[in-house]
Amino acid sequence: MDIKELKSKGLQKEFNIKIPPKDITEKLNNKLLEISKTVSVDGFRKGNVPANILKQKFGQEALGQILDEAIKVSSNELIQKKKLKLALKPKVEVKQFGEEKGLEYTIVIHLLPEIQIQGIKDIKLTKFVSDVDDNDLNKTLENIAKHQQTFEKKENKEVENGDAVLINMSASYNGKNIKEAELNNKLTVLGNNMMFPDIEKKILNKKAGDKLNFTTKFPKNFPNNEIADKDVEVKIEILEVRIPKQKTLDDDFAKSMGSNNMTEFKNAVKGQMQKELENVSKLNLKKELLDALDKKYKVELPNELVEYEFDAIWKKFLSDKEKGIIDETDKNKKDDELKKEYKSIAQRRVKLGLVLAKIGEDEKISVKEEDLNKAIEEEILRQPDEKDKILEHYKNSQAIAALKAPIFEEKVINHIVSNMIKTEEQKITKKELFKK
Repeated sequence: MDIKELKSKGLQKEFNIKIPPKDITEKLNNKLLEISKTVSVDGFRKGNVPANILKQKFGQEALGQILDEAIKVSSNELIQKKKLKLALKPKVEVKQFGEEKGLEYTIVIHLLPEIQIQGIKDIKLTKFVSDVDDNDLNKTLENIAKHQQTFEKKENKEVENGDAVLINMSASYNGKNIKEAELNNKLTVLGNNMMFPDIEKKILNKKAGDKLNFTTKFPKNFPNNEIADKDVEVKIEILEVRIPKQKTLDDDFAKSMGSNNMTEFKNAVKGQMQKELENVSKLNLKKELLDALDKKYKVELPNELVEYEFDAIWKKFLSDKEKGIIDETDKNKKDDELKKEYKSIAQRRVKLGLVLAKIGEDEKISVKEEDLNKAIEEEILRQPDEKDKILEHYKNSQAIAALKAPIFEEKVINHIVSNMIKTEEQKITKKELFKK
């Protein structure tokens, strides 16, 4: 094998690789010998087919296999020999290939930059923490009780916010019925944003037996694009009005929620709320750390890696835009402005990914099989009905790689915070914590 470096610019190298004809012939003969042991040809016993007939019938197929194998083996040899660290899958262009010609191809390799992690111990961060106060706890308990409330039918009652109404609803646009808007014997609670605000307004102060007929504009993000942001004819029949029966926060209520008494239930709720505050605190600290790493280290970025990340971000934006779920701040921006912003985001992600990868390498951090199994189990717990699909999904190596990436990042960040930098805690209010 002959290797010649053609170009070297920044994080990109191009090589020319030649494999002589005799090596290709040898590989072809070996491949045909393998094939002869598994195929049958009329007039010949398996394993006794003459070489010329094998070449005639299976030569092209064998050459195709040899080409892929030869490129794979030779390019891996190049990468190991030159000790190259790849940022992306190399680009290969075959110049010539055949038994008489041998193999010649060029390979363009995009390299990872060399990163020196120095001075990380100089980073000092503040972990902002907050405790659950009694007022927030009481509000949460009241909300839980509210969501557990039942409703009882009330005759001749005008609908108020908080009441439940049993309704039939139909909608049409240009004389065509809209199936997505049809409701039959649907129980909905007013004030819970279960229906469009304008429809709820029309139902307020009405009674059981009332029939409504009106026109309202459907939201821009309505699933049916044909009527999204259009004036639609709506018909509603109010079948029943039901008033809420508030649950009392006592031991009986606690038992209905799986606790032995109200004190135990209260402590459980408080513990969950404290856990949520701790999660916010950790997320804030993570952001603070990533900002510090971004500011501290200068990294030459592989352009192709940045473009790959940008394309992923931009595709997601276009998909969200089509669904009508883009951020309010982005709605009035032109594509060129957004692309510039998202390009910066892509650069930051790639840079931080490289920095964290280097720290992980230096600190010998890895994602173990038990880490992956735990993540898969957690996903199954969230979607127990999809267990078989989830397990099948993670048989794919790409799916495992996608799962491994955030686990690795989290392990590295936790290691940095716990072992490599100084952090101090500062207590603040819940409101202040959520503003960070």
